[in-house]
Amino acid sequence: MTPPLRFLPALIALITFAVPPASGADTPDSAATPTTRPTAESPMRPNWFYYLKGDELVRVDATPLESRESVGAGDVAAGLLWGGGGKTWMTLPGATSEIHIAEAKPRFRMATERVAALMIRLAPFEVRKDKRWAQTDRGRQQAFFKKPVPLDVTKISDGLYEITPSKPLDPGEYGFALSAGGPVTDFTIVALKDKKSE
Repeated sequence: MTPPLRFLPALIALITFAVPPASGADTPDSAATPTTRPTAESPMRPNWFYYLKGDELVRVDATPLESRESVGAGDVAAGLLWGGGGKTWMTLPGATSEIHIAEAKPRFRMATERVAALMIRLAPFEVRKDKRWAQTDRGRQQAFFKKPVPLDVTKISDGLYEITPSKPLDPGEYGFALSAGGPVTDFTIVALKDKKSE
């Protein structure tokens, strides 16, 4: 049976991030810290975000998220009443990302299909109680972030795209996602005087 079209973005996101890598390749679990091995001209792993730092590519690993609905009745009720009228959020563990970037318009690259590149969304995350939060709209499959950041998506070559914020980013926490179900590729913009770039 063909799935309804409204589930297509979530299916693409699941396929994009959940397909296991080829045998012998690094996995997020085996590479918990960022790496800077590839250059801008070298082969990239498909469907992974890379921060373009000079002529090096810094791989940015995706982070599993916790989705909650704020219904005023605690986490148990939120789980039972999922899909109700409350607010929904993407939440990430920790108050900050492992990737710290000291520039306001960072460039990211991804080796992927055009449809996936155009589905990428970016949003700021608020820090609350050692977690990062971004409000979402479960009723919208593409514009699922309540406060999205406009992006410029540029084709570099066949199967390679560059993703850049359309406007400079303020210091803070940010995350890319392809659907409200995550996962989230997160990073932190830091002020130049507090530079902590990897």
